[in-house]
Order: sequence, then structure tokens, then C-alpha cells
Amino acid sequence: MINKFITRKTIKDKRMCMPKEAVNRLSEVITRVLLTTDAYRCADTICLYVSTKNEVDTTHIITSALYAGKKVAAPRVRGKEMDFVLFSSLDELAPGSFGVMEPQGDNIITPEDALLIMPGVAFDLECNRIGYGGGYYDKYLAEHKALYSIALAYEIQMVDKLETEGFDVKPDMIITEKRVITR
Repeated sequence: MINKFITRKTIKDKRMCMPKEAVNRLSEVITRVLLTTDAYRCADTICLYVSTKNEVDTTHIITSALYAGKKVAAPRVRGKEMDFVLFSSLDELAPGSFGVMEPQGDNIITPEDALLIMPGVAFDLECNRIGYGGGYYDKYLAEHKALYSIALAYEIQMVDKLETEGFDVKPDMIITEKRVITR
């Protein structure tokens, strides 16, 4: 197992070095797979991150979900906590915590049957995940156990085995450009 902090830095550096055309191409493949999953197709509400810093791009997922009439919510950070706020257009997003785009409305939801699409820095074949270090998604998923969660990642974010801690919450599925991993 590799130290969490070293893994986080190494994988973030690799991801940041990806050319924009690779980010676009791989994000398109990952998005196409996500949109065909039963979890996505059956969900009335999609809670998902707004991509930044070469993460798997979620723009097409957002527009597809809105076009399909799904409710769409993105996280808004409030201190050490995170809420999901409904929005109906990309125009309703503005820079928030950590420079990440966040919804500006007041329609906070507490979904118990939504699909949650989450980011992360590194993942392994057992669906373990290392995030950015704030524990926002771990805390949120620990409080909302009924949510089905899918992490989106590039193959370069996959490692053999991650060092995990008791509070780390695994996504139910990881989708990369090459495979789908479920727990």
C-alpha cells in the first residue's frame, strides 16, 4: 500500500499534466458509459460535482440530465459540511469554495433515492477512494446511506491498493474509460 498523501500528490500531478484533448476524449467515453447505466437511467435526481482541474468533465452529464427532465443538484460547501443544491442551468453556477463552481440558489435538497456522482483523486479495484482530503463526500455518504454512488475517474487514477481509514466511504461503482468496477 502506498501512503495516502503521496498517492494524492502523484495522481493529482498526473491528472493535471493531461492535455485538454485527452481530458475531453476520455470524459466523453466515461460519460457515454455512465448515461447507459441503470443507475443513471432510473434516477429522477442526479447529485453531481461540477468538474474542475482536469477532473472527468461533468458538463455533458449535467446538460443531458436537465434535458431529460431530471432534477440536478451540485454541492455547495458550508464550512466543513456539504449540501446539494438544485439548479436548472449552468448559468446558475458561480465560483464558490476552493474556486469550484457551485449553485447559487437556495433549493437545498436531502435526497435519499438520488444518484450521487462523485469525484476523487485515486481509486483501487476494491472501490476504495482517496478524495481531496476534506472528507466532504465521506461525511455526506455516511449520513445518506441510501444514495447509490458512482465515481468517475481516468485509468491513470487507478492504483493496485489504497491505504484507507475507517471513515472512508466507497463508491458503489467506478467508471473509467476502460472499465466499470463495482463492489
